[in-house]
Amino acid sequence: MSRDAVKFGRMSKKQRERVEDEVRWHKEHRALMNQYEQMSQSHVAQPSSSQDLDPNSNKFLLGATIRRRRHLNGYQYPSTQDLNYSIKPEPSYMPTTTTTTVGYDMRIKTEVHSAQPDNGIQILEIEHLSKTILDAYQRTALYTLDQVEELRNHSPDPNQLITYKTMSHEQWWMDAAARLTAVIQNIIEFAKMLPGFMKLSQDDQIMLLKAASFEITLIRTVQNYDSITNRVLYGDSFMPVELFYSDDPAEMDLINSVFIFVKELYVVQLTDMETALFAATILLSPTRDGLQDLGMIEGLYERVVGALKDELYKRHSNDDTLTKLMHLTAELRAISSKHVQVLSKFRMMHQHLEFPALHKELFSLPE
Repeated sequence: MSRDAVKFGRMSKKQRERVEDEVRWHKEHRALMNQYEQMSQSHVAQPSSSQDLDPNSNKFLLGATIRRRRHLNGYQYPSTQDLNYSIKPEPSYMPTTTTTTVGYDMRIKTEVHSAQPDNGIQILEIEHLSKTILDAYQRTALYTLDQVEELRNHSPDPNQLITYKTMSHEQWWMDAAARLTAVIQNIIEFAKMLPGFMKLSQDDQIMLLKAASFEITLIRTVQNYDSITNRVLYGDSFMPVELFYSDDPAEMDLINSVFIFVKELYVVQLTDMETALFAATILLSPTRDGLQDLGMIEGLYERVVGALKDELYKRHSNDDTLTKLMHLTAELRAISSKHVQVLSKFRMMHQHLEFPALHKELFSLPE
């Protein structure tokens, strides 16, 4: 009997189930990726010119290197310090159905929803895609849902409240920037685990992450919001929303916009699966400026939107929820733009402050 088998036999039932779950997840993920490979012979991603950059260049600090690994909710996944890794051109696929732009940014198929997916995609394949995205979303959360619920049941430490209330304006910005950067590092991990994302050119990966990271952060905030007490998880405590108010009119407008969005999406009451798919559509939106391989991105986006539609159809007999998500997508774009403007103004007024490198790379105004 092998040493590993002996170790496995000594594990508790709960530990064995966790290991078996991880093995099962990997098998299903690999099977799904193989299916995409087989469906993707019609298009080949072109390598980006940025892949020829000096690997020691500081031009792109976004994300984390694949060479390093970190633990996310009990499982070890590749981490990123920057996106200067090499991406080999691999096969992808092109959308073959007619699409139309509805609302601001949500593209959906023109035909009415049917029980049988088109394009020869089987229901099982859509379920695999949805499960893969859900697993990626859950594994890259700072806290599990159980941990969030446990924190929700605890009142904030009075001393911690006093610390926050006595922070200077500059200290608040730097504290928020550090916490936001930690969230975004996990959003980058989420992106890397989405089927097809790592086949995009380095430039397109960067453009999508720069455009979507703050928006996905707000989507994640919804699951960390307590509507009864009007508190939100900040650090390791649920803090009253009023704690984040600012005397600066532009900042206060941004804060109000953020919590209006959080409350609006909270009311929609998306399931974990729907939330994960919604976040994936935000990340893979082909309407972002500066994208190069639109065909490949539209193909990825089309499949995720199709999975989201199927998931919504299970609980809703009409398209009201999808329409609501389209409107909220527009709000996300507006809030993200407002955030960059407010942040840029603060930086100009406090040039002596040094923000985290990843934060600076993500939230810089176009030159």
